[in-house]
Amino acid sequence: MSEDYIPTLDGWRAVAIGLVLLSHSARSSAVAEHLGFLGVALFFGISGYLICTKLLVERERSGTISLKRFYWRRGFRILPASLIYLGVIGLLGILAIERVKGRDVASGIFLFSNYLSDKDWDVNHFWSLSMEEHFYLIWPVLLATLGNRHARRTAFVCIAGIFLWRCWALNHFVLAGIPTLQRTDLRLDAFFAPCALAILLRESLWRERATRWLSPVIVVALVAALAVLRIPHISSAIFSSFRQLAQACILPLIIVSTVFRPATLFGRFLELPPVRWVGRVSYSIYLWQMPFFDRNGWLGSHTGSVWLKLAALMAAASLSYYLIERPLIRLGRKHEPLASPPSARSLPQPSAQREPQANPLADEPSA
Repeated sequence: MSEDYIPTLDGWRAVAIGLVLLSHSARSSAVAEHLGFLGVALFFGISGYLICTKLLVERERSGTISLKRFYWRRGFRILPASLIYLGVIGLLGILAIERVKGRDVASGIFLFSNYLSDKDWDVNHFWSLSMEEHFYLIWPVLLATLGNRHARRTAFVCIAGIFLWRCWALNHFVLAGIPTLQRTDLRLDAFFAPCALAILLRESLWRERATRWLSPVIVVALVAALAVLRIPHISSAIFSSFRQLAQACILPLIIVSTVFRPATLFGRFLELPPVRWVGRVSYSIYLWQMPFFDRNGWLGSHTGSVWLKLAALMAAASLSYYLIERPLIRLGRKHEPLASPPSARSLPQPSAQREPQANPLADEPSA
């Protein structure tokens, strides 16, 4: 196994995409809707922790963070598969096979899908992909320019500010036709919280504490707390904002619990080869799921039962992963620009210690 592999993260991706598929296969259920949003939030937590950890490791190894290389890698990792999906869906729209419109496709290409109302079902999931790309545009710049300590403080300030802004905006700044919790300005704490945790866990003292404190009993209590917060039907903006804040903070702790304790029963489940494979393919699964679960669309109406839909989806996702994602990741790595030499300000911090990173071919999820 690669020295850059973080245990259980691929497995967590499999859990996240499983929750999303459960939601979209039973859209009429309120419970299913909660599971879908939880799955996306889990993707956000994984991505925030993993992106930040990779950038921190790069700084520790080379003395600097190359934004040019980061965005080069992101472009080859994320864009080819999503652009091909949008191209296929756009072509089906032109042929009147699907109902997608040109503005829907454009919203996915130019990353404003989460601020577009009345999207077609086949591109509706691009709200989360747009939000994640917005995070990519913000956080690496903050981390590279501010350094670890100031970036962590900035993350905490932003988390508090987003909580207060969400409390006010849920009542006073509602955009017609746009679900409030699909807006980047109301959800960035879902990324900033795991980023702050990632910085904290680069220190050996906090890693030891996390390993000791995040026992299976504590994790069960955290999961129970998340479930309890989902039970009440309270329309208060303050409660809704607090629930999102709690979720943003609790999910990274649950994820980290298996990263540092992969030998637990659930950790071993997440490390099973079939589970890890589903996690690695999860981005393509997320991209291609919508047409297969559109009951009124051509693909959805021609794939019959849920099991047939899943089989067709996995076939499409596998083709996307092996024919598009992996070859383009390799191509991007082959032609990756050279990093700029570190400046005096970006020398490795004394407290930083080397720690396993992510498997390069099992790159960050997008959800």
